[in-house]
Amino acid sequence: MSKQSSYKLSGIGLVTGFVFGLSGIINILALTGAFYMLQIYDLAATNITWW
Repeated sequence: MSKQSSYKLSGIGLVTGFVFGLSGIINILALTGAFYMLQIYDLAATNITWW
């Protein structure tokens, strides 16, 4: 394998790692709203008093 093709492969690996990392961060941020709402609804549901 030549040096040029090895540089291309290492560049592809860096880009792939960056894309996976960015995707993971975006997915975690997208889930934070849902988890927050679940916590709020759980808190509200446990504070309901039944007569």
